[in-house]
Amino acid sequence: VRLNDDRRSVLDISVPCSSCASPIGFPGLSCPSCGKVVSLPLREALEARLEASDEDFREAKAKIRSAATTLLVLSLLHAGAGLLRFLVETSSGFQDAADRGRAIVNLIAYLAMGAVLFGCYALCARAPVRATAVGLGTWLTLQVGATIASPLSALPIGLSGFVVAFVRFAVLLLLVRGLVAALRGRSVMRKMAEKR
Repeated sequence: VRLNDDRRSVLDISVPCSSCASPIGFPGLSCPSCGKVVSLPLREALEARLEASDEDFREAKAKIRSAATTLLVLSLLHAGAGLLRFLVETSSGFQDAADRGRAIVNLIAYLAMGAVLFGCYALCARAPVRATAVGLGTWLTLQVGATIASPLSALPIGLSGFVVAFVRFAVLLLLVRGLVAALRGRSVMRKMAEKR
């Protein structure tokens, strides 16, 4: 029996069930023979085989990893900036209890945003569409909130203003590109599942 290239690649992209050794292909949530739920490492192995054999999926995964790295860097920058700001404010002394309260609230807000962005980074491996969408939405919300709070700070004035504007545009581009890639990767996996 001769198979066309599409069908052969679909048959080759499978992993053996840890229970009954039957081949598991996409969507790969449970074994079609014994019904055992597929473990995360086995699903990752299935995706690794797809990545090795499908150029579109490989390209999408590279962009997803880039978006995940961007989310990690943003989370660390938010947490670091919050701590740095708090240390600077506490070293200069507080005028009153209201100043101390504002400094603590700012620290908590920075750390919370860092935690949300880190959570999105950690989720990228299992749910890249959801993780990049939430990360992008969180980052955009922060940018809009900062612009509303201080409209003049959003204007690219001087060299540092242009550098900040460029970095913001680059982050936006990386996150949007990651979201589009995650959607494309999910589409490739669905097509593979339909071909089975």
